[in-house]
Amino acid sequence: MDLAALTYETAKELEGTTFVVELPDGKDMRIQLEEVLPYETRARRRGAPPKRSPFSLYFVGPLDPVLPQAMYTLRSEHVTFDKLFIVPVGQHDEGTDYEAVFN
Repeated sequence: MDLAALTYETAKELEGTTFVVELPDGKDMRIQLEEVLPYETRARRRGAPPKRSPFSLYFVGPLDPVLPQAMYTLRSEHVTFDKLFIVPVGQHDEGTDYEAVFN
């Protein structure tokens, strides 16, 4: 999927999808797209309006390993995100949370 064309609405349809993340060492791990949330930005000064409304993708993966922030390829049965930049944003009993921001 072309990440430049991804919108909140199309991403929202993917909630619950499990993705395989290709790791640099040749191994892989699974993460699930848990939630897609819009967010408000501050009022912009004069200029062109944004091409899309900003939103974030929230994934949950295993506690270990914790992926460092970087670009990864995520593949599911129906969609591939090539070079998606994800950031670890927290851990809890169920795993590690990651965020990808689109604006």
